Amino acid sequence: MGDIHQKEISKAHVPLVEHFVMVLGRKSNHSLGVDSAPITKKFSHKQIIQNQIENAQNWANNLELEMQKLTDITRKQKDVITQLHIEVQSQRELIETNREQMK
Repeated sequence: MGDIHQKEISKAHVPLVEHFVMVLGRKSNHSLGVDSAPITKKFSHKQIIQNQIENAQNWANNLELEMQKLTDITRKQKDVITQLHIEVQSQRELIETNREQMK
């Protein structure tokens, strides 16, 4: 009798086990009759917290990268300002030299 049903079951488009998984869903300890709702809820809460921690770490990493970029920009601006001060001083000296020559 098992062979007859086995042949019919194997002809089905969706295997019987997959059918029951779709209907009942996958639950841990389902076959034991243990209610998995508290386990799922605890896991879900733990997963939410883990996701929040990962998001916070990503945010902190992004902020650190942004801070490094801004620090580099600031350093470059200071270098440019220093160079401009040197050029201005050079121009002042040139103007002073020209003024003395004109007298």
